[in-house]
Formats: sequence, C-alpha cells, structure tokens
Amino acid sequence: MQTVLDLGADVDSRTFVVAAAAVSTAPQRIANARRDILAWLRSVPPGSRLGLESTGTYHELLADLAHRAGLQVFVLNARDVRRYAQGLGRRGKTDRIDAQVIARYVAHEHSELHAYVPPSPQQRALARLIKRRAKLVTIKGMLNQSLPRPADSGQKHGRRRLCKRGPGELRRVLFNCGMAAAKSALWRPYYQAQRAKGLSSTAAIVVLTRKLVRVAFALYKYQQPFDPARVATA
Repeated sequence: MQTVLDLGADVDSRTFVVAAAAVSTAPQRIANARRDILAWLRSVPPGSRLGLESTGTYHELLADLAHRAGLQVFVLNARDVRRYAQGLGRRGKTDRIDAQVIARYVAHEHSELHAYVPPSPQQRALARLIKRRAKLVTIKGMLNQSLPRPADSGQKHGRRRLCKRGPGELRRVLFNCGMAAAKSALWRPYYQAQRAKGLSSTAAIVVLTRKLVRVAFALYKYQQPFDPARVATA
C-alpha cells in the first residue's frame, strides 16, 4: 500500500521542482507542460497533498491537473511561505529549498489550509478581463505622467517639459501612433488646435496620443463603435 505524500512544488513558466516531506527521495525538476505533468502524477499515490505558491498563471496547469488526478491541492500565498521559511531559519532561496519548505508547510499545516477548487470558465474569463483592465489603467496613468509638466515657483514660470516615465518602448509605439494620427484628416484639426495653444509639436503629439488612448479605452469599456462625428477639434 502506497503512503500518502506531502509534496511541495516551486513553479515557474517552464518547469517546476517538486519535493516530498519526510521522504528521502531527492527533489525532481519537471517540465511545466501537460504531458510531463500527467506522467509525473501517475507516480504519485492517490490522496497525496500538494502545495504550490500562487504565481500569476504559471501554477494553474499543475494545480488543475493535480486536482483532477485526486490530489488535495493547496495554492499558497507566497508571503505566508516566506515567513514560514524565516521561522525555520532557512536563509537560502533556491527552487529546491523553496519546494522543500512548501512540502514541510503542507505536512504540518494542511488541516488549517483551504483546499484548491478550480475556478469555473466564467471565473477565469472574469479574471482575464480584470487583468486586461489593469493594464489599460496602467497605460492611462503613464500617459498622464508623460504630459508637459510645469516648473513654477512664486513669480517664476519655468519651462514646461515632458516627463519620460514608463516603459520606453511603449512610449515610442504610442508616440508613433500620435504622429500618424496628426497627419490624418480626422485628427489633424485636434493636433493643430494644440499647436495653436503654444505647445511644441512634440507636446501636441503627446496630448493627441493621450486623447487616442482615452477614446480607445472608452470604446472598450462601453463596447461602442467609433463615431468620427464625435471627435472634438479643441
């Protein structure tokens, strides 16, 4: 009769290292792919317990397949695992050490942990939409930061400047979109209106780019088609 194991897995995008508590076998490194995971699960005694840290999306395949194979799965908060390791006096941090700490954590604390239940397709879809929205909010914030900034103090009126914040490649791509829009019949009047306010060509393109992103976000948020007649020129 096979003994139920307490297992810990340290997962990344390509592989995971799995270790067992109170067992003399050495930790294994396994490809984080469906075929390899299923092959490994066939060697695990039914009813065994598996703990792994929440890693965005990298842990999902292993968690789902292990749950389907009859293992009791625990998706753990990385901060809780780190504090547990500190309590054990573990100063090193490698994939092998992390897997061993997780296995020991599961062995001693499984009765206090909440078992993993795979989310429904609707829950997964909602989670993806939330992540996409977060990216759009981040982009909007970076564009706000890239607008011309004043440098005033008392009676002094300093030169306005552009704040170069956020990923450089993303700024470059968005700026190219603004330059292309400034040459189009639809958006040229808006660009010219910014120039008429005294903005430099670069600053005017940045303002136009911000406008484009806000329009794109509104179309996505409200699921409405683009209406050129609603484009303001000022």
